Amino acid sequence: MRAVESSAAAEAETVRVLRRPPRGRRGRRSLRWLQREDQGGDNEAAAGAGDVGGRRLETMDIYCQERVSDSTGWHSHPCRNKAKAERGGASYCNMHDPERVEARRAARFADHQAAYDAKLTRRANRLAKLADEVVACTDKAAALSLVREISWISRG
Repeated sequence: MRAVESSAAAEAETVRVLRRPPRGRRGRRSLRWLQREDQGGDNEAAAGAGDVGGRRLETMDIYCQERVSDSTGWHSHPCRNKAKAERGGASYCNMHDPERVEARRAARFADHQAAYDAKLTRRANRLAKLADEVVACTDKAAALSLVREISWISRG
């Protein structure tokens, strides 16, 4: 008889899933909601909504586990965004999700590489044009200034 009573008491327990202590105004509201639930305030209205195996499951928001620095760079604090993805057992928001970070980094590198390639193409075209002008030039002073410009551009 006692085994049946103890299992019924275990099923009636409330399971709380708390990943990180809540912060700020939103966190205090969540705690008040949990306290109201513990006192039996809205349990009848929410019956069945959070039941798992006969036990009420109360969840709180899961936040990103990345640490971010403040504007000075000397201090850091946990990211305040809600988690959207879980990678390797850690929760991340869309900003700090490692896969998204790598995709943004690759896209940024591709943009920079395209701009650098365009710059090198413009420089090569300018050098070719100046070389043709040097060959066609008959004045030594003008040719010397073109050669100086070629050497200045080629250092570049």
